[in-house]
Amino acid sequence: MGFWGTKMAQEPSPSSLDGNKPGFPKKILANNLEDKHLCNSCQKILRRPLQAQCGHRFCSFCFNKIVSSGPQKCSACIKEDLFEDPTSILKQGGLGAHNDILYMQRLPPLVFTVSTTGIEAGMTM
Repeated sequence: MGFWGTKMAQEPSPSSLDGNKPGFPKKILANNLEDKHLCNSCQKILRRPLQAQCGHRFCSFCFNKIVSSGPQKCSACIKEDLFEDPTSILKQGGLGAHNDILYMQRLPPLVFTVSTTGIEAGMTM
C-alpha cells in the first residue's frame, strides 16, 4: 500500500534474479550504463543474461520468449546490418545461447538510486 492507502503498482524487485521476468528498470540506477549492459529485446538492464551465438545479450526471459515458437533471426544483427546465417539465428539449446558468466565480472560499479521519504540518495555497489 502506498501513501493514504492507495495501491501501488508492483515493479520487479531489483534484487530478484527470477528468470521469469524481463530486465530491471533503468531507473534503479543513478548512473547510465552502456548499451552493452541492456537486453537487446526489452532494452532494460540485463536479468540473468544470456549471450547468443552472434554475441548479442538478452535477459533469459526475453530470449526464451523470442525462441518459444522456433528459431528466429536476431533483430539486433539485422538492425546493425550484421546478419550472418547461421550465426545470427536465435534458437534453444546447442549453440543457440549460453549463460554469460563473465558478464557480471565486466560490469562497472553501479550507483543505485534509493528513495527514502522522497529524498534521493546514491549507494554504490
